[in-house]
Amino acid sequence: MGRKSFDSLMRQAYARKRVSDTSDYFNGYVRGLRRLFQGESPETAGEDAKWLSRIDDEAQQDKAHGYQDGLNGLAPNSDRWNYCTRDNDCRHCPLANAGRDCFNNTI
Repeated sequence: MGRKSFDSLMRQAYARKRVSDTSDYFNGYVRGLRRLFQGESPETAGEDAKWLSRIDDEAQQDKAHGYQDGLNGLAPNSDRWNYCTRDNDCRHCPLANAGRDCFNNTI
């Protein structure tokens, strides 16, 4: 991910966070997006597994979903998780078409 894409997605996330009641999602999203942009390092070796394991914890689920979206480089959209009947991984979803997810975002 290039700097321009990173900055654009980060601006979108902060703008949506200001008008949303799902700040946990956006906190996770920002963390995941930073992880994608900076790449893996020895300090972040177990971070993905730690964050993604929270998907099964109802209290931490929004953060985990946000982290996964950021890590996959998707546009921030906390509503994505309210309707998905698949595994919530747009990159491998059979419903994705022509490199787009269900919200028509580039995958």
